[in-house]
Amino acid sequence: MSDPSVILANLLKQGITKDTTVILYAEHPMPAFRVLWALYWAGVEDIRIMNGGMEAWCHHKYPIETKVNTPQPVSTFGTTIPSHPEVDIATAREAYEAQKHGTKLVSIRSWDEYVGNVSGYDYIPRAGEPAGAIWGFGGTDPNNSAAFYDPDGTLRNPYEIFNLWKGQGLHKGDSLAFYCGTGWGAAIPWLITKMAGWPNTKVFDGGWNDWQMDMTLPVLHVAPGTKRPDMKNDYGAIQSSGTSCKF
Repeated sequence: MSDPSVILANLLKQGITKDTTVILYAEHPMPAFRVLWALYWAGVEDIRIMNGGMEAWCHHKYPIETKVNTPQPVSTFGTTIPSHPEVDIATAREAYEAQKHGTKLVSIRSWDEYVGNVSGYDYIPRAGEPAGAIWGFGGTDPNNSAAFYDPDGTLRNPYEIFNLWKGQGLHKGDSLAFYCGTGWGAAIPWLITKMAGWPNTKVFDGGWNDWQMDMTLPVLHVAPGTKRPDMKNDYGAIQSSGTSCKF
């Protein structure tokens, strides 16, 4: 996460105040969820996701345009940034200390990342996970969060995810800190818990990237042959037949 002063300057430049309604979308969902979490942290009070993103928009044949819309800057945001610091664990050391007080670190990464087969990123040299981390389901690879989407790319029913989590020992009322490699995919489970009224969930923003840079922090050892829990969905198996949005 950037310094609050940098985020404030960017929001004002984009004409966003705490009272602005912001609807987010992306060609691939993760960036929209990441920005939603950051805006909530900052203090924007009405933030929404366009479920299914640009693909869903085009599937319904809604109008599209190619011009650039330039926002009108504003001078004040309306509240202090961050307004919700409680949803962020910024560093690996903070995450490690939170674990000591009962917070569960929940990995939203691919299975190969979780068991230490790959780091998932060409700029992250070490593979692995924080010691004690629980797999909270993730993507088929580091570039997606397939477990959280229905086959058409819309957000999956959260209660399907919650049922999967029961098998992982994750429950409403637990102190949970979701993380991934660099903090993008982790915003998806944070949002669904927020929508469902889970009281104590946050994002460990530094993720595995920050943890693996501190050689004093313990890492997870998964027993060889451990089988991946079934995500019980078919994301990617059904392709949309809607109009393409490629220009």
